[in-house]
Amino acid sequence: SYTTQPLKAVVRFRGKPTEHLKEEFMRFSRENLLRPDEVAVVLGATPKTLANWRCERRGPPFLKIGRQAFYPLDSLNRWLDQQEQIQKKGNTKYAYRK
Repeated sequence: SYTTQPLKAVVRFRGKPTEHLKEEFMRFSRENLLRPDEVAVVLGATPKTLANWRCERRGPPFLKIGRQAFYPLDSLNRWLDQQEQIQKKGNTKYAYRK
């Protein structure tokens, strides 16, 4: 029978309602995903360098959506933090990025 009441679907993921996943999926919203040309500017590299790194499984983590690569902002920031190294030269500490 036909009803004018909107259907309320409960989407489940691994047997649980998906409301707890909302925050997790928000990290993949468009404003949290960077294109390779945007990441290249941040890193001072070229988009071609990023493409080479993706093939070599180097560089920041990325997502493939269709044929396009995207870089989640939080993953990029974590990767950049991991690249920072402290070196001692005499009594002075130097911080640099790989």
